[in-house]
Amino acid sequence: NAARDVLVANYGKGTPSYKRFGNDSEALNQAETLARTNLYSAALYYHQQASEYYSQEKQEVALQYFKAASTAYRNYLERYPHDKNAYELSYYLAETYYYSLRFEDAVAQYEAVRDSPAGTHYRGEAGLNAVYAYEKIIEQAVQTGRLEKREIFAGKRDPNIKPEPIPELRQKYITAIDRFLDRGADHFVDRRAGLAGIGIDRQAEYLLGQRADVDTVAREGLGRVFAFG
Repeated sequence: NAARDVLVANYGKGTPSYKRFGNDSEALNQAETLARTNLYSAALYYHQQASEYYSQEKQEVALQYFKAASTAYRNYLERYPHDKNAYELSYYLAETYYYSLRFEDAVAQYEAVRDSPAGTHYRGEAGLNAVYAYEKIIEQAVQTGRLEKREIFAGKRDPNIKPEPIPELRQKYITAIDRFLDRGADHFVDRRAGLAGIGIDRQAEYLLGQRADVDTVAREGLGRVFAFG
């Protein structure tokens, strides 16, 4: 794999070795194909190794491989944005960002896949995982004091208490849930199972003071129902 990385570094487009071929189009094409194939293989290899180490609960080793995989995926997509596998690799990039603990990068990549016109196969997973990534970002923000911890409101709200503005980060989280329900849920699971899968039915039950009508939440959007005490 070290040899594979060397090939990519030495023979990819724009490298000194690539430029030395000059006008030899056949040699240039061979060098480019070699670099392209090895970069693609390296990304998949690192990702596979990362997943195996993660399943074995070897978190530190897995983290390094996830980082290597995300670098390889990103480099590949930057070089070959119109590759036939670009859509799928874009989702894999988001996954490796997430498991590299780069949650903000993961959110951006998941949302790009969710909203991509290139396909729908990963739309549901990307939409749901964007929600999970936002939860991690919020958790970190609360831990570092950048965001105030708020409890979910239980029971009926006091009509004399003026609702407070929802912080931008929490609003993005709510929007991500709405987008999942709007664009992703039907590509992943049915709406009721999707809501239950991310605990929205339980949250809405606390918020509304009654058993959640998840179909109403799905139809009208969580942003109209969500509240913080």
